[in-house]
Amino acid sequence: MILGSYRRGVVCLAVIVFLCSFPLFIQAEEVEVDFRTLSQVQPIRGKGHRVPVNEYFHFEVEDLPKNMSINADMRGFMEFPTYQDQFDIYQIALHMEPTSTFSLDGGRQWLTDGFDGGLMDGLKMAYAPETGKVGVSLYGGVPRFTDDAHLAGVTNGLNAGWMLHLQQVEDTTGQLSLQYRKFDLERGDYRENDAIFAGLAASHQWSSLKMTPSLYSDVEYNVAGKNFETGAMGLDLYPHWRLALNFEGGYYNTDRQFGDVSLFDQYATDEMFQGRHAGEIKLGKGLRFFEDVAVQQFNVKGRGDKKGYRADGGVGHFWSAAKLSSTAQYYYADSFGGTVHGAMFEWLYQEVRKLELQLNVDVSTYSKITNQKNNAVSVVGGARYEFNPRCFLMLGGEFNNNAWFDEEARVTMQLQIGMEKLKKKI
Repeated sequence: MILGSYRRGVVCLAVIVFLCSFPLFIQAEEVEVDFRTLSQVQPIRGKGHRVPVNEYFHFEVEDLPKNMSINADMRGFMEFPTYQDQFDIYQIALHMEPTSTFSLDGGRQWLTDGFDGGLMDGLKMAYAPETGKVGVSLYGGVPRFTDDAHLAGVTNGLNAGWMLHLQQVEDTTGQLSLQYRKFDLERGDYRENDAIFAGLAASHQWSSLKMTPSLYSDVEYNVAGKNFETGAMGLDLYPHWRLALNFEGGYYNTDRQFGDVSLFDQYATDEMFQGRHAGEIKLGKGLRFFEDVAVQQFNVKGRGDKKGYRADGGVGHFWSAAKLSSTAQYYYADSFGGTVHGAMFEWLYQEVRKLELQLNVDVSTYSKITNQKNNAVSVVGGARYEFNPRCFLMLGGEFNNNAWFDEEARVTMQLQIGMEKLKKKI
């Protein structure tokens, strides 16, 4: 009941904001409108078909008085023949920049706070001095996931935090983040309902050195759980303009006593360590080779220490005369859950701003810890025609053969109708 009232309240708020802001629209110098339809015809396991239809609407107004802008993103969903329906507002936010150093965002908005990304109903303020080396951001509001009752029994939550970031420092980036989360405002248990996170992300590139090495790191600490949840450090090297290398080490953990159980702590009883290497070589005339290898060490509930391996590699080629990109890739994964071997082939023809043809074929064989063995085949393809930068039509299809479907074929249609940004008053 509370969640239903909350959703209706958000919809009413969106309508009110839209109507109240309409007098500003006629003063705008840039307007952008997009309407997109995405639909599939899908078989139902057993018998029959279903047709889910998603409608997406985007509205953006810029260059309003006082350096204001408005963004709105909405989604409508209908499935036939069940006639299930849903309406969702992803974003409706007002952005203001009263001065060149201060900005304010209010409403339902996307929030990237250094720990993850998501939606929030609230306010965000940012101050970035023109001559200073440090900027600051403050935010607070209700997290968006409560609308879908992602957490059982949740009434309302709260996100609040601040971020300090370096600016105007050559070849260096840095951000210090602190966030407080309360998952249910009616519960007061600090250990079971509240979470405090501190994070630090930084990078530096030695652009004057021969291989232009770049060092980056990311650390996240759970204050309430008293444990490091993320600790990663990596190094990028460019020994030659044809060669790019990456080396990375990572540590991952979670607070297993916390009330909000994560997917990781469903299976693991201890931290996980990972070592990873990736590289790409440009071989000339549009040909490149790429690879990515990772080794993991973790503890599985009831099974002790286990190792995991991931690897993929392949070649890519761009035939400029035919405007055709081709990719052939092999991938492998081995963990306590099973082993997967697979190969992927992709072809992409792209005529500038007009026609695009794409075909993707994925074939794999797997063996699970439950003694299940099978093969899986997926073929996805389609054609996309662009009438103008804001309008296009895409028709395609998908075929799958796996343990769930002996044969499954889907037809996909996507239509976007948009209006380019107007450079004059409307």
